[in-house]
Amino acid sequence: MAPSRNQSQGQNPSGQSRHYMTNDLLSTIFISQPGAAAARTNEQNELLTTLQSATARLSLVQEKIQSDKVGEVMKNGQESQQHRHARIMDILERLCPESLKQVLVSAAYCYGKCKEPNCMLAHEVLSYLVECVKEGTVLRCRGCCAVLSHLLHHHVPRCTERRCLVPYCVHLQTGTPSSVQEAVRRINAEIGTVGLYPEIVVRTSDPSFQGLAMAHPGVEKLEPVLPLGAFGRNILAIAKDKYVTIKQMDRECLEVLRRLDGTTPHIVQFFWVKSAVNRQEELQVCAAFEQGGSLQSLLTDHGGLKTERIWMYLQQVLQAVIYLHNLDIVYLAWTADNIVLDSSHQMAKLSNLSYAVHLTEETTEDACVQAVTGLPPQILAPEVHADLSAYHQSDIWGLGCLLFQLRVGRLPYPHLSHDHPESIRQKIGEDRELPMIPQSWQGQEREVLEACWQEEATSRPSAQQLQALVNRYC
Repeated sequence: MAPSRNQSQGQNPSGQSRHYMTNDLLSTIFISQPGAAAARTNEQNELLTTLQSATARLSLVQEKIQSDKVGEVMKNGQESQQHRHARIMDILERLCPESLKQVLVSAAYCYGKCKEPNCMLAHEVLSYLVECVKEGTVLRCRGCCAVLSHLLHHHVPRCTERRCLVPYCVHLQTGTPSSVQEAVRRINAEIGTVGLYPEIVVRTSDPSFQGLAMAHPGVEKLEPVLPLGAFGRNILAIAKDKYVTIKQMDRECLEVLRRLDGTTPHIVQFFWVKSAVNRQEELQVCAAFEQGGSLQSLLTDHGGLKTERIWMYLQQVLQAVIYLHNLDIVYLAWTADNIVLDSSHQMAKLSNLSYAVHLTEETTEDACVQAVTGLPPQILAPEVHADLSAYHQSDIWGLGCLLFQLRVGRLPYPHLSHDHPESIRQKIGEDRELPMIPQSWQGQEREVLEACWQEEATSRPSAQQLQALVNRYC
């Protein structure tokens, strides 16, 4: 039997469908058998017409009410704050309270890119939390307070990540606040006070940094412009007509920075280094600001890059790697957002030497701890995870990870994107799980990745050998 109109419209018919349904009902009342229309009296016909007209007017009123509701939800093409707040509360009610803490952390680690429903919902909640903190409305939002409370009690005290992706985790790790109100005050204080110390904005004359200090005499007094990044340790500033970045770096990076002589065009130029005021364990480093963004920004805009552009960038990056390896420096930070571009997008440069390791006979495990706790575990070689040791070939593994990112738009081990970093470290370092190369990848891409992703460091090629392999495809 064919479904009636009200059945086909579902359990909550619109005003228009209700109009059709009522007319069907009126016709059933007044036309109960064939030929009944001819037998209707004038009074019955007038009553039927009146009722149908009233039903049509009622439908118009209902449509007007529905339109007004839509107007409340959408203003100027944007969802209203009130409606979004209600929707966030509905999402939190749908997410199981027992699993909420895990779902929130998983959503942060996978950047909300996966299509798992709970993860997408949780990422929406985290995005709304960030917006509420920026707008200063977080304490008036029950949903945001509940989310912060979950993070404070279940995640922050146990987190060991120096650059945790969970919103505001890094701001709350030291002396974990006991309440949401205290956490909000801490977040606002740390985000709001990002700036330059006045004593730092003069080029240093310390002979230890002579090469850096004289690199660009025009970069002296600086004017802060705005903070960069999510972790509050990088600031954009301007010196005359030149943009630079001032970055907080740990003192362990000093030996790496001292060895750079600025002779390669594929590492960002450093202008000066000085100890941070009242923070002797930290440095403030002034470097050139590249206005072309990063490879990650290209991936965000375009997804995976074209093959010829990937090989061009890899060629350039390999020149920087060969330069660093000749200085016995291992880079390690092989994520697309650490490779910056000039304004023409034709030249790639390594930035962020915070995790670089200077290899000497005295190099200790502590030199690798920073990388292990601060970088995504998917990009670090097995020996870095297992032994806290790094070699030149550890960068070769990382270059394979960069190739994968530029081709796919994601980190290797995409099936581990929801796992806690400690679990990923164990699978790579102890279980020796290798990244999977997609079956569809053939030819040069597969050959390069197979060379880079050898389990044993000694089985991987040197930077010069990898450069020769890449040059065959350019």
